[in-house]
Amino acid sequence: MRASVSLLLVLSNLNHFSKVMIPNVFKQREGAFGVSLVVDRQTLNTVVEELDKSLFDG
Repeated sequence: MRASVSLLLVLSNLNHFSKVMIPNVFKQREGAFGVSLVVDRQTLNTVVEELDKSLFDG
């Protein structure tokens, strides 16, 4: 039971991180510095997706 709860917390946190935190951080940086970070955002999203797959699909 404890492992299931831990897994749900990790899934929830990873989803929140990728859907909420990453976009907000990039918007703040783009606004503060007046630069586009589209490529960096795409790279980070790809890494998070790969991490998600390696953790939960294997």
